[in-house]
Amino acid sequence: MVRVPGFTHPVEDFYLEEVLRLVQYQVPREAQGQRGGQQHTWHKVPRAQRAAVQAAVEAAFKDDSDAAFEHLLSTLGLGMDGDGAVSAHVLDVQHEATGATALMAAAGRGRLETLRLLLAHGADVTARSQDGSSAAGWARMFGHADVAAELEQHEQQAAAAAAISQTALAVAQYQSETDIDEVDLDLILRLLQYICGEGPFSNPQAQKDAQPGAVLIFLPGWDEISRLKELLERDQAFRRTHSGYLILPLHSMVAPAEQRRVFQRPPRGVRKLVLATNIAETAITIDDVVVVINAGRLREKGYDPFTGVSTLQSAWISRASERQRRGRAGRCQPGTAFHLYTRTRSEALAEFQVPELRRSPLEELALQIKLLEVEGQSLPIAEFLAKAIDPPVPQAIKAARQLLEDIGALDEAEHLTPLGRHLANIPLPPALGKLLLYGAMFKCLDPILTLACFKAYREPWVLPTAFDARAAAWNLRCQMAEAIGGASDHMACLHAFQCYKDARRNGRERGFCAQNFISPSTMAMVDGMRGQLASELQRLGFIRDVGEASSSAADLGLVRAVLAAGLYPMVGRLLPPTSGRAMVMTRRGEKVRIHPSSVNAKMGLKDREADSRGTDVQENRLLVIDDLTRGDASLYVKACSEVPALALLLVAASVQLTKQEESEDEDSEGEPDDGVGRRATRPAAACLVMDEWLRFRVDPGLVAPLARLRARLAGAFQCTVQDARGSLSPEHTDAVRTVAGMLAGARSAHAGHCGGGAGRPQGPTAPYAPTPPRNYGGGRGGPPQGVKRGPGHEHGGSPGQRGPHVPRQQQPQQSMHSLGRGRGRGQAPGRQTGAGP
Repeated sequence: MVRVPGFTHPVEDFYLEEVLRLVQYQVPREAQGQRGGQQHTWHKVPRAQRAAVQAAVEAAFKDDSDAAFEHLLSTLGLGMDGDGAVSAHVLDVQHEATGATALMAAAGRGRLETLRLLLAHGADVTARSQDGSSAAGWARMFGHADVAAELEQHEQQAAAAAAISQTALAVAQYQSETDIDEVDLDLILRLLQYICGEGPFSNPQAQKDAQPGAVLIFLPGWDEISRLKELLERDQAFRRTHSGYLILPLHSMVAPAEQRRVFQRPPRGVRKLVLATNIAETAITIDDVVVVINAGRLREKGYDPFTGVSTLQSAWISRASERQRRGRAGRCQPGTAFHLYTRTRSEALAEFQVPELRRSPLEELALQIKLLEVEGQSLPIAEFLAKAIDPPVPQAIKAARQLLEDIGALDEAEHLTPLGRHLANIPLPPALGKLLLYGAMFKCLDPILTLACFKAYREPWVLPTAFDARAAAWNLRCQMAEAIGGASDHMACLHAFQCYKDARRNGRERGFCAQNFISPSTMAMVDGMRGQLASELQRLGFIRDVGEASSSAADLGLVRAVLAAGLYPMVGRLLPPTSGRAMVMTRRGEKVRIHPSSVNAKMGLKDREADSRGTDVQENRLLVIDDLTRGDASLYVKACSEVPALALLLVAASVQLTKQEESEDEDSEGEPDDGVGRRATRPAAACLVMDEWLRFRVDPGLVAPLARLRARLAGAFQCTVQDARGSLSPEHTDAVRTVAGMLAGARSAHAGHCGGGAGRPQGPTAPYAPTPPRNYGGGRGGPPQGVKRGPGHEHGGSPGQRGPHVPRQQQPQQSMHSLGRGRGRGQAPGRQTGAGP
């Protein structure tokens, strides 16, 4: 093996032990214990014994005879043979007039053997006489250089031991006062004050033209970056009005223009402080960095196969990451690295980060493994992955296989189905691949392509660095959602992309992105992904071109329903808001917080206000949600969309008809009576239970049509998959058109509850806001300035094309009501079944 190490300049390391000393961390006096130095503890010796020792010290020094020193040792409780027990307090008794100790008397007279005996029993070599001399000073004063040299060695050893003891005490006290799982931003502030102050790392005053090197600070995530930035801007030495420092955050969600500033040299005399995540470990090099502050933590993505929950939690870095971080200070010149953890912690770090194979869902990989099978031979997924250097846990493989069976990609024998073979050829996670096939079948592919790309890659929003701009950015995002039906993070991304494309046609896309806090690089990436996916769908035979497969793209209600069908079974029910937070209940019974960055972060708050005023508020709103993420403190979801219940009922794995409800409502307290004192009753209704969880009241006459529609829709999808280039039968074509007609324009009655707020998207004005189609299903009051209504105008299809007219009695959603959460655990999600309820 040939190793070719890269060249780096020398880097000096400081760990928490040294950092606490540099910032002058003070240990409280009560924590230092009672020992204040041995030179003071001899006062505890009884007065008579103390006087005898003082007299013996004076006599030994004056007489300088063997008898006098033997008497001194005897008085101290020692014999010349070293026998006897003695207290260190007695050994350090000082002469009342001169302050001399027995050790000083032996040193002054060159009594090396006596001196060594006293040291062996714990005499204090650092004690000082009245004139400030130590025992070594007494030996040198009276011409005993060899004795002085030996004592000075003992002094150095004692000083080192005292420093170690003091450092250990400081570290222990500091760790008892701080949370080991949190980054101490106050310590970083104090360390920056030391680095940038009048110290060895400050810019030499004599070198007027010298440029101070940049400081790179590694932090776990955006929360720590923003809090440290605010802390620095409030500090008098670093505030923005001070011309000597430039504070720059570096994060993947920061606008590209802000990211580029970290590579630019600041004006002369200005020091650059870069607050970064682990993106700065290997991906980039900032050539003027001379100091690195390593907090030792990172946000690591993980996956729990037992619960199906993704995790994004703070964890300790690996030794490999530590080497990369310290190396940032020595890429272009010698540097210094400060690590905010102890050397012991550094030695205990894992050598490398946990492999991604052990902390990621395996569905997409499992499909690729099945594609490797030779005809007639089976290649079990578990057997293949067991050969990896670090194989995943068996539960992760089992969960991946179960999900692929549930969505119909694998059969029970673990063979690829026609659907699985198609999904394996689409470069997306299997669930998103199935979403594209639904979009093609319902002729709304163009917006579904965009939604799938955003979900597979990332949302387009960037985080403003200025604190006062964050609320404005969130309000603009909400306005994007309002303009396309509201209550949907996914639809907000869709509308932002459509506005971006309109602006790009006129060469104004950069201005649009800058004014609306949108990443142009993300938009460009999504645009490229759309083209790649469309080409793959054409190659597989599902579409001839995107325009033909998008004739119903203007029907935003249909798009939202297809999104629900594609993201099923990731479904949640909105709970009544508590303490100003929107919460969702999942099928597992987990209460999940909607992330503050979501447009639905305040969903339900207006309903609670309306309910308090006695107005009618619809309950049990359903949402499709992104993957659940477990953070450091709670379980949350970053993106979600309110969806119609009918879309979920048509694709649910299990829909069962239960016993008819009593005609008299059990919960009719407060309802008006019939005028003669009898309680009002509701018409008899059938009860449908979806996935043994959600209950719906349905007119009994609609149960059979709904069952037939479910079966025919499942059959239509199966035929589409088995013969991608063929045509559907008239029966299946009618079923697809009927469902499309029922779902088209069917948006939630609660659309638009994303919090609102001041400000509208500062996008292109009238030239980029075409007249909305007649059948637009958008939010109330029209879109904000510069934000158009929907994506359907560019596909060439008629905005009003929604399939055949469906009689009112064939539309189950007209009389369907969610009854809340049912008992029991739901069936494994996602498999298309033709069986009716």
